[in-house]
Amino acid sequence: MGCVYGLREILRNWSVIIRERKIVQKVTPKWTAPPEGWMKLNFDGSALDNPGIAEIGGIIRDTRGITIMSYSGPAGSCDANEAEARALLFGLKWYNLNSSAPLIIEGDSTNVVAWAIGKSKGPWRLQDILAEIRDLVREVHPQIEHRRRTANEAADKLAKEGAMLESTRIWVRALDAGIGCE
Repeated sequence: MGCVYGLREILRNWSVIIRERKIVQKVTPKWTAPPEGWMKLNFDGSALDNPGIAEIGGIIRDTRGITIMSYSGPAGSCDANEAEARALLFGLKWYNLNSSAPLIIEGDSTNVVAWAIGKSKGPWRLQDILAEIRDLVREVHPQIEHRRRTANEAADKLAKEGAMLESTRIWVRALDAGIGCE
């Protein structure tokens, strides 16, 4: 026999019912700035039809969230994992040549993050790219972290724009007054 409550019983106990009900608030992760003196590289790659036409994108920002460099371009025909790895490699290469500040790297590919930190080897077909990434990681000593796509939106948008480009484009913010770059 089940419990049956009348309207009066429910209204009389309404405050108890409301207090006991847990309200779950959905939290959407957002991009956060790196600590003072650090830079942050967010990277993303994607492939249509997986494998298929692929593109890469990434962005490097400072403590104030100011874009230092961004990139977007095609990655040929490959799967999403390879596109993600190529996106990370492109950003790491540029960073290694142009900055010495401490670096945080964020991407939304759990596979590529795990491969970059050496948690797992990755597929044999990507070993050349992954070896280059690991060499740069040993040189740059970044913190590498997985983030949800909502915290990686800028890189995601840049990657999607890459499909419309014939070659990879780099946009660089002039760090010294009077010097303009593109």
